[in-house]
Amino acid sequence: MCNGGKIPPVKNGKWKCQRNLDDDGNKKGKGRKCKLQCDKGYQQYSNKQNKPWSDGVVKCKSSKGWKRKPGKVSCKKK
Repeated sequence: MCNGGKIPPVKNGKWKCQRNLDDDGNKKGKGRKCKLQCDKGYQQYSNKQNKPWSDGVVKCKSSKGWKRKPGKVSCKKK
């Protein structure tokens, strides 16, 4: 969830989300960081024009929304 909007589901993968923490392990703002975990035999892929590679991480800033859009990241067969 980011500002009330759910992350769109991804075929052949799922989102694993956690809070942003500082060095001491305390909560840092209201933001979240979500990573796409693809099923076996699939890898992360970004639909961005010049950057087809992706680490599958999207970040939510409480004031601005998604820093990297989750709709642009998907799982593609290896």
